[in-house]
Amino acid sequence: MPPGLRLLPFPGDLLIGRIFVRNLPSTEPTPCWSGTAVDDLSIEPPKGKHFEKVPADVSVTTENVTFIAHWAQTDRVISVHRVLTSKFDQPLCIGPLRKSMADIIPKIAAAYPTQIAIVDD
Repeated sequence: MPPGLRLLPFPGDLLIGRIFVRNLPSTEPTPCWSGTAVDDLSIEPPKGKHFEKVPADVSVTTENVTFIAHWAQTDRVISVHRVLTSKFDQPLCIGPLRKSMADIIPKIAAAYPTQIAIVDD
């Protein structure tokens, strides 16, 4: 799915640390900001084509973070609605809290490079 016109970071990026920095040690402190980020994208295939199937939804939940990517199809248009909500009582993830964020960040990042097959009608 094309990332769309990206004016702002991906939902969750910066709230819980950089979600696409793969080699950051789980001991490295990162931001822990409470907030909600929402991303809505949709795409329509060219005439004479259709989407093979709707991708599976993704849900990641911890004590501090909820991330949901919900896919839907209406007529010829396929869309994704992504929401990340974080709740922290401190501005910096360190120790066990940082480790729990390091464990879920790859799961959230994996929800973005979704491939959607387009086939002939």
